[in-house]
Amino acid sequence: MSPVLDAPRFKEPLLCSGRTGVGDDASLVVEKLSHARNLRHRTASSPDVSAEIAACYADHALSNWDGEGACGIELGAMFEALRFVEDLPESLPVPEVLPEPDGGLALEWYGAPNLVFIASFKGKGTVVYAGMFGQGNLLRGTEVLRGAVPEAVVDHIRRVGEFRKERT
Repeated sequence: MSPVLDAPRFKEPLLCSGRTGVGDDASLVVEKLSHARNLRHRTASSPDVSAEIAACYADHALSNWDGEGACGIELGAMFEALRFVEDLPESLPVPEVLPEPDGGLALEWYGAPNLVFIASFKGKGTVVYAGMFGQGNLLRGTEVLRGAVPEAVVDHIRRVGEFRKERT
């Protein structure tokens, strides 16, 4: 039989678990593929995002965390962000978790230099958001948090996610 016909078949191209190389380069490739496999399964509502929110709070709870007089993140801001990501549809992309110097906590969905959406929590029962969806196409708003994530916010996050899918 031809060696090509004897080659193993993998369920996930490029993300296989078999290791056939040796050395530093092979180890680096295995590490990067493992990281990519894990990212594919992360969603905005995954436990990883909740852990990142909790870690962001822990790292920035004290005043002056930036050395320039920033307020510590409010405990209520962390709880709002946690509840928010738990209620997001699983199909949405993963946000980056960011501290804000005014004591808030932000979730950012980045698609490109002119495509970004940020949801900000201050522990006051609202989500304040802003987005850029192309040159000059800016939006901002505030929604009261009453259990479910406001549909307008989900729609804006989805717009960033659709762009990301087109690029991959």
